[in-house]
Formats: sequence, C-alpha cells, structure tokens
Amino acid sequence: MIDPAPLTPAPPRPGRRLLQPGNIEIVLAAVLGLVTIALDVLTGRPWPPLALDLAACTAAALSGRWPRSSAVVLGVLLSTYLVIPPGWATMGEYALLIPILGAGMRGRRLLRLVESVAYWLILVGLALQNDPSFSRGLLGGLVWAVLIGLQWLIGNVFVTVADAHRQAHRAAIVLQRQQVALELHDTVARSLSTLAMTAERARVRGAASPDDLDLIARTASDSVGQLRQVITLLGRPDAGPPAERNPTALPDVLASAEAALARHGFTPRVHVSGDPELLGAEARELLGAASAEALHNIVTHGDPDRACLVSAEITPTGAVLQFTNAPRGDAPAAHGTSLGLGALRQRIEAAGGRVTAGRADSQWLTRVDLPLPLTTSDGEPAR
Repeated sequence: MIDPAPLTPAPPRPGRRLLQPGNIEIVLAAVLGLVTIALDVLTGRPWPPLALDLAACTAAALSGRWPRSSAVVLGVLLSTYLVIPPGWATMGEYALLIPILGAGMRGRRLLRLVESVAYWLILVGLALQNDPSFSRGLLGGLVWAVLIGLQWLIGNVFVTVADAHRQAHRAAIVLQRQQVALELHDTVARSLSTLAMTAERARVRGAASPDDLDLIARTASDSVGQLRQVITLLGRPDAGPPAERNPTALPDVLASAEAALARHGFTPRVHVSGDPELLGAEARELLGAASAEALHNIVTHGDPDRACLVSAEITPTGAVLQFTNAPRGDAPAAHGTSLGLGALRQRIEAAGGRVTAGRADSQWLTRVDLPLPLTTSDGEPAR
C-alpha cells in the first residue's frame, strides 16, 4: 500500500512563510521604513517627520497581529499629516496600503472596507491641503483609489488561490482515504476467506490442528484491527492516516508466497529473477498488492492437487508478474477478475501498466506488466 505520509502538510518554505498573512505586513513595512530612512537621510529632512513616518510603518507592521488597534493608531497617525507642514510628508502615507492588503489576505472584508474608506477620506484631505484646487484633489483621490483597489485585487486573488489549494488538499486526502479503505477492504476480504477455508478444512478433517487454530486467531485479530481502520478512515473526517499497516511490498509477498500456498495444500513453484531494489517504493507496494490479490484468487479458486507457478521478472525497464494455476471444477469462469484485482487494475493502468487474466489451455493465467521507473504526475521519477 502506498504510504500516505506525503499527504501530511509539509512545513512552509522560508520564502512562502514570508508571504503568509501576518508576516507579509512586517516585511512590507520594514521595506517601506528602510526606503523612508534612505530618502530622509538623502534629502536632509528634520527628524520629526521621519519619526512620524516610522511610527506609521510600525503600526502597519503590527496590523497582522492586532488588526483593529493598529488600524486605529494608523488612522490617527495619518490624520496627524493634516497638521504638519506639507513639505514634511515623505513615504509614511503609503503605510496604509499594507493593512488593507493584509486584511484582504486574511479574508476580513469588513475591516478592509472600513480601513479603505477612512484612509481614503484622510488622503483626499491631504491632497486638497497640498493643492486646494478641486481638480487636483479629485485626481489625487482617484490615484489613491486605484492603489487601494490594487490591494483589494491582490488580497482577493490570494484568498482564492489559498482556498483552491485547501480544497485540492482536502480532496486528495478524501481520495487517499477511500483508496486506503478499499485496500483494507480487500485485505479483510482475503482474511475472512482464509478463515472460512481454514475452518472448512478443519471440519472435513474432523479436528483443527494447532497451526489451523493459530492461523485463525492471528487472521481474526488482524481483521478486527483492519476493520477499525476502515471505520476510522471513513467515519472521521479529521482522522489521520493509519499509523501502520501490514506490509504488502512485493519482496515480502513473494517471500511468503510458497509457504502461504503450501499451507492451503498447494505445491507451488516460485521463481524470481532480477533485483527488487530496481523497483521504487511505490512500485513495490503496487506490485505487492496485486500479487497478494492474485495469490488469494489461487487459494480461493485453484485446484490444490495440481501445480501452480508464481514468477516475477524485474529489469531496469519493467516488471512482469505471472500467476498460473489450474482452476477447480466448481470455480467461477472469471475468477481472475475479482473486485480486488479489478481495483488494482485501475491503479496499475494509471501507472502505465497492464493486468490481464484469462484461460491459457487448461490453466488460468494472471499477468501484471508494469513499466519502470514509475513517474509522478509532473513527470518526476517516483520514489
């Protein structure tokens, strides 16, 4: 089974962390403060307007942590520009754009609206103070309205993209849980079939051997745990992936195939050529799950009095698994297309492989072809 750990949200990268709401206000305010200091030093302005500009930048930087209080403080500081000499103002007025942007990125629409209207009225007053003519004041108000509108646009785009990422992440988790639940369902179905066959064998013999009782006890215990995992995955939306599951990697399945078949009276031949290390982790799990289902079909529908063959050929370019057995006389005509193998066929075909099952003379042949290496959706090699 594919390890679900990759779906666990990874910590954001340092660059992305700076763009998160609450952090971006600090970054933008720091940049604006540095530009303000540089301009004031170059132009030789007095320190009071510089202090006022830096106070406005500080209020903007804190707007991510204390949005309402910082908005009020910044509004008071901007109002102070109305009573200072017009030539003193430098870059502090632009600090108001930062909390508007931050409020939009956090989805606080009412706060953003109040800030935009209040700050814009102050800015119109400043424009009229600098040039009493109505046309110049109107032009200044329009310029600030455009700048504020751009902050709205950026904030809306950020919220839309963030929501899309969250929805995609939730959908991926739901799909993964459904896949894991299906895998667990197949495992439980195989376990219950094993229980039934072991009990039937004991009934025919008239007594259960210690090995039969041990198999029944272990299989029943495993089935209970697997059913609990299914209920957890499907019944609790906030549940994480199961902590551990029974190993189904191809080497594990093939290593136990001969003993598992012999336990049910079969005389199997298992042949493996190639190095399983050529398979990535995902290919090992995928082929292992297919092998477990094919072996279960042999046990359920095969004739234990006739030989069966399990072979695996692994090369750098692909893996081929073949399961050959003679079906029992009362076995269904299409036992190789079970529900479990049908679900696995979809996953293998999605990875570029193929599953075929059918009669070959008097034998039933199930074949799995998988090209290597597997690739992810973006074309990168799968691990």
